[in-house]
Amino acid sequence: MVESVTNAVVFLSSPENENLYVRCFTVKLFFNAHQLMPHISFEETQRYVFTDKQAVRYGRDYHWEQRGSYWIKHKEDQWQARTKFTEPQFDDKRFGYDVFNAEAIRNTYLRHCEAPKYSGKYMIEYLRFFQKHPGAERLIKSGLGDYVRQSVESRNGMKERIKWDEHDVHKMLGVSRDVCGAIRCGRISLQDYLSIKDHFPNENLETLITFNRVVKYSYGSLNYCTAATAEQEKTIVKFLAKSGVTLSDYYDYLRLAAELGYDTAGDRSVKFPPHFAAAHDRLEGIRRALEEERKANELRKREASFNQRICERKKLEFSCGDYIIVQPNSISDIVNEGKVLSHCVGGYAQRHADGKLTIMFLRKKSKPDKPYYTIEVSNNYQIVQCRGYKNNWESSGGKPKPQEIKNVEKQYQDYLDGIAAKSKKKARKKTA
Repeated sequence: MVESVTNAVVFLSSPENENLYVRCFTVKLFFNAHQLMPHISFEETQRYVFTDKQAVRYGRDYHWEQRGSYWIKHKEDQWQARTKFTEPQFDDKRFGYDVFNAEAIRNTYLRHCEAPKYSGKYMIEYLRFFQKHPGAERLIKSGLGDYVRQSVESRNGMKERIKWDEHDVHKMLGVSRDVCGAIRCGRISLQDYLSIKDHFPNENLETLITFNRVVKYSYGSLNYCTAATAEQEKTIVKFLAKSGVTLSDYYDYLRLAAELGYDTAGDRSVKFPPHFAAAHDRLEGIRRALEEERKANELRKREASFNQRICERKKLEFSCGDYIIVQPNSISDIVNEGKVLSHCVGGYAQRHADGKLTIMFLRKKSKPDKPYYTIEVSNNYQIVQCRGYKNNWESSGGKPKPQEIKNVEKQYQDYLDGIAAKSKKKARKKTA
C-alpha cells in the first residue's frame, strides 16, 4: 500500500454576490499493488467566507469515542464559526497546502488585492487583512502594494505606521502630496523618508532625497564624522553630496587622517579637502609607507633575535647514517621549508626567532639543501612533531613516514635526552 497526501485550498465565487468562499481539503490517494486505479478520499477541514463586512472561519464539530484504553476522534457534518481566525488547519501539517482556482478572487469584492502572490504563504491572512483594511486597495492601485505586503508580514512596523482609515493615499502614509509622489515614483521609500526627515526636520524634499542618497542609514558613521570634524551633520552631508563622495569613503578618510596624526577638527583643508580622491590617495600612500617601515623594523628585530640564538642551537644539530639534522640560517629558510613541503611550519618562524621553540631541518646528506622532513623541538628537548611533505597525510597527497625516518627520529630523541641531562646537571651545580 502506497499513500500520497495533499492539502488543498480551493477558492470559489458566486454569481449572486461578490463574496469569496474558501474550502480546505486533505486529499489522500491510496495505491494498491492489486488495483489499477487508486482509492481517493477527501476530507474537508476548514471553510472561510469573506464579505465586505466580515471574514469568518468555520470548522467541523467532532465527538470522542472510547475504544478500550484510548479515544478516537470523529468529525461530524456540522460546521460552526470559530472565534479565532487563522491560516488553514490540517491534521498533517508537513505538506503545507496548494491553492486552486485563485482566479475566482477576481469575481469578488477582493478583486484588487494581490492575494495570488501569496499562494501557500500568508494567503488567507492576507485576505483577512485586506477585508479588515479595505484602504489597502488604494495603496495597491497607486503602485504601493509593497507597503501592504510589509504590513501583512508585520515588517518594519508598517502595519502600525499606515493610517488605514484615511481615504487619501498621502494621508494614509502620513506625508504630503509631493512626498507621496516622490515615493510612488521610487525616488525615496517611505522608511527612508521618515528616517532622514527625523535627522533633518527643516530640509525640503529635494534636499532630503539627496541627503538620503548620501547617508543611507549609516548614522553611526555619520556620528563619527561629526565628532571627528566638530561639524554639524548637515554641513558634512552637503559637502559629500557636492563632492560626489560616499559616506563610507569619507569615514575611512577621517579615520586614516586621525591615525596619522592630522587635525581633522581644526584644519579645514584636512576635513574638507577640495580634491578628495587625491587627498585620500595621499594619506593611503603615507599609511602604506609607514606600514612597510614598521614591518621592516619588525623583520630586523626578528632577524637579530634569530641570529642571537644560532650559537645556542648549534648543539641541537645531529648526524645519523645518511641523514643530518641542521638548524635554519634565517627566517626565510623556515618560510621556504613550509612552501616546499606544503605544511604550516612557516607560521612557527616568529616563535622560533623568539626562542619559544626550535625548528630543525632533517635532510639527506646527499641533498643537504633540499627540504625533506621538518622537526619541532620544545625547550625541554622533546620532539613535538616530525613532518614531511603535506604532513604525511595520504588523503592530501602525502606519503606515510618511512621506518628509516622513524629510526632517525628515535636516535635524535636519545641525543636530545643526553643534552637535557647535561643541562639539568649544570643547573644543579649552579644552585649548589
